[in-house]
Amino acid sequence: MATSSIVLSTAWQLLVDPSKDFLISMTTGGVIEVAMRDTATPPIGSGHLLRLVDNDAVGRGIVGPGYVYARAYPPDSSANIALTLW
Repeated sequence: MATSSIVLSTAWQLLVDPSKDFLISMTTGGVIEVAMRDTATPPIGSGHLLRLVDNDAVGRGIVGPGYVYARAYPPDSSANIALTLW
């Protein structure tokens, strides 16, 4: 199990491949957008908005299978998250 601190921008970023379990939690307030894809190509449209506060988190059991992408949701230009993979 490894945890990384990641700063998301407003561009889609590949965070997790389908073979991994994960936990995404916000380290500061704000909103992020998460999208799952069958292929390792960034989404074109919108994803699911997540307003993670305090100790809230999201993982594979909630979002389902596939490649997991995330980005900061405007008007925020960035979002700080902790990503744990196992």
